[in-house]
Amino acid sequence: MYKLKLFWMSLRKKRHIIYLLGVIIIFSVLIFLVYNFENENENIDEEEIPNKIKKPVEKKDEFYKVRYPHWDHMPITYKVINPEKCDGRDIEEVKKAFKILENATEGLITFEETEKIPDFELKCVGVGIPKELEDVEECKNIQYNYYKESPNFYKEGYISRFTQKLISSKLIERNENKTTYEICYEYGNYNPMTLVTDEVMPIISKNVIKKAHVNLYLYGGGSRCTVFPTREVHEVLHGFGFAHSLTNEEAARINFALSSGIYSEIPFGEAIEIARDNMYPYFNCAHQLDLDEKYITCLKKIYSNWESEGDCKNVRFL
Repeated sequence: MYKLKLFWMSLRKKRHIIYLLGVIIIFSVLIFLVYNFENENENIDEEEIPNKIKKPVEKKDEFYKVRYPHWDHMPITYKVINPEKCDGRDIEEVKKAFKILENATEGLITFEETEKIPDFELKCVGVGIPKELEDVEECKNIQYNYYKESPNFYKEGYISRFTQKLISSKLIERNENKTTYEICYEYGNYNPMTLVTDEVMPIISKNVIKKAHVNLYLYGGGSRCTVFPTREVHEVLHGFGFAHSLTNEEAARINFALSSGIYSEIPFGEAIEIARDNMYPYFNCAHQLDLDEKYITCLKKIYSNWESEGDCKNVRFL
């Protein structure tokens, strides 16, 4: 009986020892697992973190002091799309406009050609007057009251300023009530004063320009200025967030003054000064011969992060 009791007590001691060893082993395993998990996390390379849990890196705005529409970086990259549809001169004229902005801002604005996704897309569209219409002559009669009005054939819509060129006009009949003229015109790439289409409408988000493009059309020599790249500078300025200096309705009154002279309520000299603006809705090679000082001043102000002298009060933004 006594020996049995001793055996039982010995067995209980061994059981306690086994329990104790089991607890120690379990804790050791847990400590080992926790330690290794922490080390593995520390050794994970940032590039191995899945994109869905990465924190997006926000692009820094280099011109954060500016409240007007602006690009947030320099240089501005550009790429020519479908160059085979341009005649080469069109592309060079836009590049010339880029160079004019670079020089005028003393290098605050710069452009760089790229093969990657660009900021500024130059797209060759290759649309012109259909060959079958070139040099086709047509005539028609128009009637008006000579004593009350002096119509402009282009302005009144008798012929299209975009596709037709006036070649002759002949008086057929005139009396107190009616004057009849025969006007003849031909189709061709001729634009006496061409409306600049709003092809460059940049994508703007919170005053930051994200993307812009210029469509290059094969208009032909009639609408290409030889002294200064008037149309191209206009379109590139659109890409920098500038709007037209006048509405189309306001510009129509100026055009009337330019075409009718003394018959207009706006003095001819004043009309010319207004039409010189690079962002005038119509471009005219005879009047727009350089980059306006107000755009130079504004661009310098913006792309010096508002450190340069001057302001942007005299220009319109999109």
